[in-house]
Parts: sequence; C-alpha cells; structure tokens
Amino acid sequence: MSTTDEEQIEAIKRYIQQHGSKILLSIIVVIAAYASYLYWQKSTMLAKETASIYYSELAALVDESNLTDAQRNKFNEIFSRLSNEYPKSRYAAYGAMYKAKLDVQDDQLDEAEKSLSWAKAQLKDADIKSLVNLRLARIKLAQIDYAAALNLLAEPAGAYEAMYEEVKGDVYLLQEEQEQALIAYRKAQALLEAESGDTRILAMKIASLDSNSEQAKVFPKNVATP
Repeated sequence: MSTTDEEQIEAIKRYIQQHGSKILLSIIVVIAAYASYLYWQKSTMLAKETASIYYSELAALVDESNLTDAQRNKFNEIFSRLSNEYPKSRYAAYGAMYKAKLDVQDDQLDEAEKSLSWAKAQLKDADIKSLVNLRLARIKLAQIDYAAALNLLAEPAGAYEAMYEEVKGDVYLLQEEQEQALIAYRKAQALLEAESGDTRILAMKIASLDSNSEQAKVFPKNVATP
C-alpha cells in the first residue's frame, strides 16, 4: 500500500472519528422520517377505508324505501361516527347530504339545513361544496327565505351552473318576478343544451311563463320542494 493510500485511509478514519456521531444522527433522522411517512401513509389509507365503509353503510340504509325507527337510529349512529372521526373527508359530506335528504322526507327542514351547513363548513373540495350549497338554497326556497336562497346561489356554482340558474328561476317565480325567472330559466336551458342535457322540465317552465293561463297546469306550486 502506498503512502498516499495510507494517508487517505487515515484521513477517512479521522473524519469518521470527528463526525461519526453527526453521520449516525443523520441516518437515524432519515430512517425515522421514512418510518413516519410509511405510518402516515398507512394511517391515511386506513382512515379512507374506514370512512368509505361508514358511507357505504349509510348508502345502503338510504336505499331502503321507508326506514324504520331502528334503521333511522342506526343511520344517525353511523353518521355520528363518520362526522366525528373523519369530518374533513368527502364521505362525511356525502353522509351529511344523505342525512339532509332523510330530514327533508321527515319534513325537518331546519335539521336538513344544519346538516348541509356543517358539511359546507368542513369541505375543501370546491365542486362538492357547490353541490351542498345548491341543496342549501333549495332548503331556503322551501322555507320561503328567498333572500337567503339567492345569496347562496350567488356563490360559485362550479359544475352546477345550470342547476343554479334553474333554482334562481324558481325563486324569482315564487317572488312573482316573472321576467327575471324567464331570464334564469333560459340561461339554464342554454347551459344544459351546450352539455346535451335534458331540458324538458325547463322547457315546460319557460312555456308556463310565455302563457300565464297555462301556468298552473305545467308548473305546480310544489316547485319549492328541496
């Protein structure tokens, strides 16, 4: 072995002696960070799976035509776990929308509003928030709180612009602002036609405003039902 090689080996030894603890600490930190990442990844996946299971159980219950008291109590219990354990998940928001649907069926509009308002406050997903907001507007419409409904419908509509315009039309019509209602309905119709959507109901509403004498036949008063 040459003198140069021996000097290099000695230099490495001295470096390790001087900095060995730092190197070891760096290795430990990297290993710990990686282990933490794996734990976080596993925990996140488990949380999503559990939230998904809760949601599936809620969906299965809602699919029943008429819930018994026992089934409704079970729904409330599962939703309580979902909303408390995973409040920020989209599954919790979907669960809240299911709960609001049941509340509306039970004519408990105030409870439906609470469920949807809670979901809206938790959500970060803009499109889902827009859907929740739309349902809130329909609740306000059914509660004859037209100003609140229009305020909600003034928020970003996302992928639901046509639906927002249609509900705006419903609000205006019930306020006896027929010109504004017709403008909103026609805008909704144009948006749906651009998406190749079904415009038959909107066409009936527009026709009802073009011929007031036929309005009661084609546009019943239960439009406010959320």
